[in-house]
Amino acid sequence: MRQCHLAEEYRGALKTLERVLRSILKRWDCITRGQHFILSIPFQHVLSLVDQRLVTLKNGSAIVSTSSLNSVLESLFDTVLNHGTTHFCQSPVFHAMEEDVRMTRIRTFLENMYRCRTRRQPLPSLHTSLFILSADRVDAAAKFFPPCMAGHHRVLRTAHRLPHKMRIEYTLFLKEIGLPLDEALKFWSQEYAHSCPKSSSCCHTWDKHGRRFSYSIRHLYGHEGSRKNYSSHSCLHLQESASCPLIARSKAEFLSTTSPRMQCWDIEEIWKLCSEGRYLTACQLHQQQHLHKNSHKPQDITLNADIQRSNITEAVLLNFRKPAEYYVSLMNLLPGI
Repeated sequence: MRQCHLAEEYRGALKTLERVLRSILKRWDCITRGQHFILSIPFQHVLSLVDQRLVTLKNGSAIVSTSSLNSVLESLFDTVLNHGTTHFCQSPVFHAMEEDVRMTRIRTFLENMYRCRTRRQPLPSLHTSLFILSADRVDAAAKFFPPCMAGHHRVLRTAHRLPHKMRIEYTLFLKEIGLPLDEALKFWSQEYAHSCPKSSSCCHTWDKHGRRFSYSIRHLYGHEGSRKNYSSHSCLHLQESASCPLIARSKAEFLSTTSPRMQCWDIEEIWKLCSEGRYLTACQLHQQQHLHKNSHKPQDITLNADIQRSNITEAVLLNFRKPAEYYVSLMNLLPGI
């Protein structure tokens, strides 16, 4: 009974809002000319205005004048939103959607947008990560990294150290794909807790230099110094600073940077694009390979005009201009990964 009653209230609020909007549209000329008219609305749908004595009550209806239209629409929208939210939360569909990983990511994205608004931080973009990455999940996530950051990760896991420039690039990349500050500190402290390999030129350890590393990481996350919100590096920047592994002087050098999971056919196609100087397109093809191998169902993917190959019928759906966008757009196309 409660659910039926709630649905009735919701339908009533929607009908009132629809009727008010139709009345406004019919009298649009009057509104633009500043002419006065009144509307009659069920009082229960504008209780906030009744409470503020902004409307006149007559036979169970609230008489609204032209000057109060903005307040009426705001009140009606609030009523519809509250009834709709309550109705939806009691629906069986809601509980099913709560378990959907895509809805979880969207909810996290909206929460991040709210925090950005309230804390005056930059709003997330369409390529912003919709989920939180933990330190112990970085290895699993690295399987879907672009070639440059996958290379950084391999070096770090092998030597447990990264040169300064690579460490900055990788820290900002992890930050932008969803690794929070506390998890970043945990991630880097675990790596630098290992003893220095003999082949490494870096002899820093977390025990001796932890405060320095912590400050650097917190600074990159905007919590120290000028508190600037640094973004991750673009593909163009990485290409110009020799951090892009696709810019290889020879095919042998290129092959030494490729993942062993790549198919020979894909390697040949990617190398062809690299040899033509089309590094971003080559990386897009690399992303397409990830998408095809890990999709649970065929994707509706449009052909990228920059990939001119007669034997390729599908290509990446989303363009990207930085490694973080490569990873995030790929994850958003692979729900459940």
